[in-house]
Amino acid sequence: MEALFATTGPLEVLVAEAEGTAGAIAELRDAGLGDRAEHLALRDELDWATIADAHAEAPFDGPAAAALAARPDCPGGLRFALFAAEPAAVAAVVPRLTEAMAVAALPKRGAAKAARVVARRAVTDGLGATVLLERMRPAAAVLESARLRPDDPAAAEAWDEFAAALAKLVEARLGADPAAWSWVRARLNAFPGTVTELLDAAGAALLEPAGAVAWPESADLPELSRTSVTGVRAAYLTLFDRAPAATQLGLLDTFDDRTVFDLFTNGRWRDEWTERAVTDPRRALRLALAARLSLPAEAAGRLARLDDPAVNAQVFRRAATPHRLRMRLLAGDPLGPGRAEPVPLDAQLRAHLLTLTAGWHGTDPLDCADQELQRHIIRHVRVRGKSAQFRLLLNLWHRHGAAAVADLLAADIKPANYSASPITPAVRNRVQRILDIADEGERQVKLDALEAEIAAEESPEGQFALLRAERTDHTLLFRDSRLWDWDAIVAEHRREPLPDAILATIDKARGCPEELVEAGRSKLRPWESDQEAELVDGRPPEEVLATPREGYYGGWIGRATAAGVMSWGQVLRHGVPAALPLDLIGGSESPPEARAALAELLAEVWDGNLEAIVLAIGMLTGFPGPPAELLHVATAVVAI
Repeated sequence: MEALFATTGPLEVLVAEAEGTAGAIAELRDAGLGDRAEHLALRDELDWATIADAHAEAPFDGPAAAALAARPDCPGGLRFALFAAEPAAVAAVVPRLTEAMAVAALPKRGAAKAARVVARRAVTDGLGATVLLERMRPAAAVLESARLRPDDPAAAEAWDEFAAALAKLVEARLGADPAAWSWVRARLNAFPGTVTELLDAAGAALLEPAGAVAWPESADLPELSRTSVTGVRAAYLTLFDRAPAATQLGLLDTFDDRTVFDLFTNGRWRDEWTERAVTDPRRALRLALAARLSLPAEAAGRLARLDDPAVNAQVFRRAATPHRLRMRLLAGDPLGPGRAEPVPLDAQLRAHLLTLTAGWHGTDPLDCADQELQRHIIRHVRVRGKSAQFRLLLNLWHRHGAAAVADLLAADIKPANYSASPITPAVRNRVQRILDIADEGERQVKLDALEAEIAAEESPEGQFALLRAERTDHTLLFRDSRLWDWDAIVAEHRREPLPDAILATIDKARGCPEELVEAGRSKLRPWESDQEAELVDGRPPEEVLATPREGYYGGWIGRATAAGVMSWGQVLRHGVPAALPLDLIGGSESPPEARAALAELLAEVWDGNLEAIVLAIGMLTGFPGPPAELLHVATAVVAI
């Protein structure tokens, strides 16, 4: 045993080496260890000089370098050395990318990937226009990474400066010259310099004389569902996004179909695109624009008026396409001027829709011309409301005759996504009675009467009556499969405000205009909380706030203060328990007036002793009184 210790040293020495920096280095060198960053995180202290020497002697690989560089206590000099050896791995994890890292030369091995990772971090860390445009390279990596505005406010502000500076460069160096844009596109992917150097070179190059320009890497439209853009195409789009709309429109004749597709599906939206797409003889423009996932509702309507089945197939898929337009597309209604015959449903769209089990709206089947597709939709979405179900059956009768209605009522349609019968007994029975009338004239009279009744309810005046009626089911009203006439409803609300209960729930209706949503934000919802019901009944807010309740629901406070029924000062002086209003004020969406009321209360009650605040925080959990009382008690106790 003594010989063993003489050879290996005491056990304590071995443990110390394993748990110390030497052991950490050994683990970092062990590629088979699994998550080396997780192992390194277990070590509180490291001898960074020893680690730096080890890296200088034999550079750590990517995972090890990333694990070290990600630590907050990693020295800046070592972090840069780790970055220089493994830029892609380190740039992704450092607390913040430095300018020195952003502009450093990259090793040839993995340079393309590293350039993209470094550029993306430079954008998300907000390094600014000068670094991105004049110091970082290559240009393609910078432009691809800077295509989208970051979410972080500070980084977004830096990106705005970058975008404005790039727009000036684009205008000065490229302008609206097709040859200049083609020159940049041809050289962008392999250009080794900065963005500024690229555009300066384009402006100084001996360009082709005016005339036809051969577009580099020309390609046809891709599969319309593949709307992502990456690599050099994303980088080029960043440049084109900074050009004025007039320049973009002027260059469309030069662009190949794929570049048009990249612009229309992923570029920064321009209203001018729509007019050009619907009037240009080149069909690719319309298909590309219709394929844009975020296509605005107005543009969807303009495109649909072309009555092109392939364009309609894309418009139908867009999230912002209004319910009414979806219904008319499924009905095959001609929407353009001068067309009377129905517009057929695109065969590929029909095949896709017959496989779709989600994403349907209750208004979709109301006038669907394809009976097989209509029944498929009915299986997968509930048509809510008697009026909507009557409308579905009336439209089916008008389009396909009484036999089609009878077949639908007799069909054994088993709903896939809901439990209720597709057609309620009240609707079924009334329509069946009309079907059972033998005399054609009498049957038509009854059918016309039902049509008039439903049409009256669907009219603007009928919708006004629904909205203004005394009712207790207002929470269900906007769940019905109804096509609201929003323009008329907004005009009616301006003439005479809609009832508070309607405004409080109208935001649940799809397509509700922002004016009505805003009007409802300050309305109480007495059906959602006892507190709001009591306020509506006239109980003083001080009593409502001071009444202990089971549960911990504070949503009513925001609505009541927004409605002007009570103030945040009252909430702080009477609201119990104290934790509830203080949690609301401490939240990220706390209104400024709430924080101002708390500041006013502190100025009134608190004597400036921080120990009182510490005590108040300690007492907060379980304190039954309001915040004002909590502060009074804490301040008094500390003052003793």
